[in-house]
Amino acid sequence: MWYLNEHRSLGILAPWFETASPNPFAEGKTPETTEREVILALGLRPDLSRTPGIAYFTHYSDVPVAVVTRGANYVLGPIVFQHLGPVPAPIPSQSVAVEGLGNVELDLADNLLAARVGTGDAMSFNIVDAVMEIFRRGRPRTSDQRPVSLKDSGGGLTGTLLIDNLNGAYEEPNFDLTLLRFWLVLNKAP
Repeated sequence: MWYLNEHRSLGILAPWFETASPNPFAEGKTPETTEREVILALGLRPDLSRTPGIAYFTHYSDVPVAVVTRGANYVLGPIVFQHLGPVPAPIPSQSVAVEGLGNVELDLADNLLAARVGTGDAMSFNIVDAVMEIFRRGRPRTSDQRPVSLKDSGGGLTGTLLIDNLNGAYEEPNFDLTLLRFWLVLNKAP
């Protein structure tokens, strides 16, 4: 919506709302009012409009990357954590059964993605580090479309988190996650 409003193209959505009551495109409304009303009519989060101090970002990768590992390797993915709906709510944990490791429990809370393995090993990845990497690359406008890579180890395992899609809003020191899509490469020491 912001993009359409900034480029004076919000009106291309007007036919969608011709029979809507109230109509966001009714005579006399400012473009900002129309933008907010369209967001609400579509059931999107109204608090993600242009707010001072908040930076919105979208990162998607379309460049392959190689991960060099030793020992027994496990590749899990793609795994998706997504916030749906107009009201913020906790994102449910996920579990992936991995032969030789047991269940890998994945939990996203307090800016950390925790991976707990059935063997007792655990790792955590600070997603804010990924957000900061995106901004270091010059997001939201950059041609660097490599996945964002985070590393950690726990017990006899090392892990590489390869984020290929990350969307949200950043306001120091936290971010509001909309979508996190990643691959987790686990390496078991020989």
